[in-house]
Amino acid sequence: MNKNKSLAILVVLIGFALAVPSTTAHAVNEPQFIVGAGGVFLRPQPMLTAPSTEPVFAQDAFPVVARSANNTWLKVQTPKGEGWVLAQYGQIQGEVSALPAEKPASPTTGGSMVWSPFITPISAKAKKLYQAKAANKNLTAFTVVGDCNSVPEAYVGRVAMGLFDTSNYPALSPAVERFAPSFGRLSQAAFRGFNSASMFDPVWANPNYCEPGEGVLACELRRSQASVVFISLGTGDQFTWKDFEKNYRGVIDSVVQQKRLPVLVTKADDLELQQGGAPAGTINAAIRKLGAEFGVPVIDFYAATRNLPDYGMRWEGNENFHMSAEGSDTRILLTLQVLDALSKR
Repeated sequence: MNKNKSLAILVVLIGFALAVPSTTAHAVNEPQFIVGAGGVFLRPQPMLTAPSTEPVFAQDAFPVVARSANNTWLKVQTPKGEGWVLAQYGQIQGEVSALPAEKPASPTTGGSMVWSPFITPISAKAKKLYQAKAANKNLTAFTVVGDCNSVPEAYVGRVAMGLFDTSNYPALSPAVERFAPSFGRLSQAAFRGFNSASMFDPVWANPNYCEPGEGVLACELRRSQASVVFISLGTGDQFTWKDFEKNYRGVIDSVVQQKRLPVLVTKADDLELQQGGAPAGTINAAIRKLGAEFGVPVIDFYAATRNLPDYGMRWEGNENFHMSAEGSDTRILLTLQVLDALSKR
């Protein structure tokens, strides 16, 4: 991502808290879309592979002039022109069912990408697990389980929000469209402060979505119907690192038992050394070890960030761990490559 776009995104994020409702004129009874907290970029087509265009901000209100056939996307009219937005990023006032339903153009595809050296090869065993039939499983759905670096705005949600422009990678367009609904998903198993033990503790489960006694991992697997589960844990285990391998093994076991494919993701930090007194690289070493033992893909995000500024993390002193925009985008690109490989027979 270039510096100009990074600055633009920073302005967008600051503007979320300061934005005021749009004064765009609209006809009486015309349906309106009110942008929710967080803001989002518009697109010229109702698809995640379309480029990001105009940013819109929290509480902005715009007339809705068209919709996608399933109402997932809405075309809104802003003072600068028209653009498409995912309906999940705001509220609709009025009825949109009578509006014309437009179909997206075919996504731009082509070219190829060199397989990243930071992703272990996807074995026949792993692909078989992904394709295995199971109840409550969708081959076009994935989910993320993890900590603060796995919440939507730090990881795959950036694709849905338009903060990561997938149009720059046409070779990956089929995978983006295949798994499109999952990028905007709010995972019940990804939250600030989560560690490997949190995955099984019902105290963290939201009772509005999870069943009594159900842990966040089981809840998310049931609700998401995911066939691929990106496991991005470890930063929150800095003080409980001695139990990490045991707990993490339990997470992998739970995913595999339901015939879902776990994809393990190492972390960019080494907080267990800096704060917990563990040997350097303890948690990432355990992740790589378990990936080889289970025969599942590993995204070695730690290795991928060694040449990034501050190793892909925001500067927070001597103990950085939150992702920078460059770090998040690097991890997204690696994630897309895994999804692309799984999409191909």
